[in-house]
Amino acid sequence: MLRKVFLSCLILLILSHLESIRVFAQNEELTLKEMCNQSTDIVVAKIVAKNSYYSFDKKDVFTDVTLKVTKKIKGKFKTNEEIKIKTYGGTIDGITTLIVGGPSFQENTSSVYFFEEKKSTKTGKIENHRIVGFSQGKFDIIEEKNEKKVKRDSGFTRFVLDDSGESLDFSHGKSFSLDNFIQQITKHL
Repeated sequence: MLRKVFLSCLILLILSHLESIRVFAQNEELTLKEMCNQSTDIVVAKIVAKNSYYSFDKKDVFTDVTLKVTKKIKGKFKTNEEIKIKTYGGTIDGITTLIVGGPSFQENTSSVYFFEEKKSTKTGKIENHRIVGFSQGKFDIIEEKNEKKVKRDSGFTRFVLDDSGESLDFSHGKSFSLDNFIQQITKHL
């Protein structure tokens, strides 16, 4: 009898917390051509600050990330201009809310970003910029043998460039020349 009461309480406890579980998924892999078409802005930028905070109702965690543009590839942003983006998840008081498949952000790191504007439904004004395809539109920049290279921030390993089926293989931590990657982007603009 005591076991049934315990199990019932445990089930009720689990069910009461289900409303706070959020699932975000990007089901469709985008090609480079699709990402270029969906993007209003494509830049190389460095993370200069980030700040995590709770939503007003304390149910969700968000992070404001400040990026400094180091190279414009497409769009209106200029070199040295700052971009602020708001993302779901973050770390507060040592507790991290992680979004599986979401982009990660570490200060003083650089990446290639594919952004789309998020406009207010009420005013039509730009509220925010979000990364195209969830984490698909973020490519981290690393240095290997004195050369800047890009690698995927997400778990996607094969990156199709366009309808031809040509692709880049990012499996097993493979990386590609940043300059060559930017050339591929400009080819698809």
